[in-house]
Amino acid sequence: MALPDSEDRAKAIIEAMKSIEGDYDNLRGVLPKSEYQELDNDVLGQLLRNLNPDELKNLIIQQH
Repeated sequence: MALPDSEDRAKAIIEAMKSIEGDYDNLRGVLPKSEYQELDNDVLGQLLRNLNPDELKNLIIQQH
């Protein structure tokens, strides 16, 4: 996720979760959203940098 350091990462993650829920009826209302607002913006940035998007995509594909 490429966001400038000044961007609200929690807001961006929440919007992404809402978008995912819009695409997958079985995920509607079950993805975490409010929890991200409790984390510091820098912590969220580090977490996002540490995640491997290819591994996440493979996990999602395997679950469907």
